[in-house]
Amino acid sequence: MQIPKKGKLFILSAPSGAGKTSLVKEVLHRIGNSHSISKVITYTTRHPRKNEKHTQDYHFVSIDKFNEYEKNGFFIETNEYNNQKYGTPYSIIDGLDEGKSYLLVIDINGAKNAGKVIEDAVTVWISAPNIETLLKRIKKRGSETQHQLEKRLEIAEFEIKEEHKHRFFKYHLVNDIFDEAVMELVSIVNDELK
Repeated sequence: MQIPKKGKLFILSAPSGAGKTSLVKEVLHRIGNSHSISKVITYTTRHPRKNEKHTQDYHFVSIDKFNEYEKNGFFIETNEYNNQKYGTPYSIIDGLDEGKSYLLVIDINGAKNAGKVIEDAVTVWISAPNIETLLKRIKKRGSETQHQLEKRLEIAEFEIKEEHKHRFFKYHLVNDIFDEAVMELVSIVNDELK
């Protein structure tokens, strides 16, 4: 019996509003069945935005449920972002061993935490052309109050400075022209999975 080739974890991180979720959806659509790859559905205590679906975008859970999972070693990493908790399920380790690959969309601290657990992960930093574009994109979602908007921008500016200073990520791409960014990410995934 042939042992399956280990899968790859792609860790994608970006400041809020950079378009990482839209990029990942389109990349998975374009890659299709050419690779055994899917998006990691992470867990969060935040409420869904309009258009977000439970078990499709996130597993939306109560703080008590999240804490219970965390205590029982259900996550490979957990992180707090904007007063909400996020966690990556341990089950992806088994999937990787079975030859499945994953795209993990996560904030910069979560990316660093996951990268310590899965050291051969491929890291990708996605940015917007500028802070004004981020602001426009976040406003367009219409899901944040003015205070939440300001907080997200403050976090985004900090994350951008952090990555600029420490260069944690292997690849960097700018999501300015969506189709070009998609093609660049598809190319990264295909090259790394060869």
